[in-house]
Amino acid sequence: MRRVVKIGGSLLSRRDLPMALSTWMSQQMPAETLCIVGGGKVIDAIRQLDGVHPGDPTMIHWLCVDSLQTTFHLVASWLDWPTIVCPGEFQEAMASGFSTVAPTLLNVSSFYFPAADSLTRITLPHDWRTTTDAIAALLAIQTEADELVVLKSCEVESGFTPQQLADQGIVDDAFPEIAEGISVIRIEKL
Repeated sequence: MRRVVKIGGSLLSRRDLPMALSTWMSQQMPAETLCIVGGGKVIDAIRQLDGVHPGDPTMIHWLCVDSLQTTFHLVASWLDWPTIVCPGEFQEAMASGFSTVAPTLLNVSSFYFPAADSLTRITLPHDWRTTTDAIAALLAIQTEADELVVLKSCEVESGFTPQQLADQGIVDDAFPEIAEGISVIRIEKL
């Protein structure tokens, strides 16, 4: 079994995040678990500046993706999990398999980068409609994951469709379309 988990950027401010993630992971069925980290306040700062001095949406999108390296490295320093940093490591793990002993933390740029659109035939909007919610869904499709889990800091009622969640601002606007290709999606409060 393979699972993709998106760790919401708003969770990064929790002092107990490493313990909370460890506890949550221990309650899940064993699987190859691939995790990415949201941008949180790092991306919020870019969004605020873009609101004051609007830039080219595509350039801002890839600037945000580059900035996710900051949250990746921070979380990697807090957890004793294997990491995947670059596209070569990602391709190698795709061929040989991911750890089932511990979750694997992926740098978003290891599988999502400007030239990757032509490799996957799946294109996300390169603007504010796309956040790590949709990027995690893309990873789930790329890796043929059995489930996608999006961990949030807010309460999420069950039974909502991806479109309803996007309408409520719980997931990004690009998420509903890409989520159509994923059989099991859980959106949970950590």
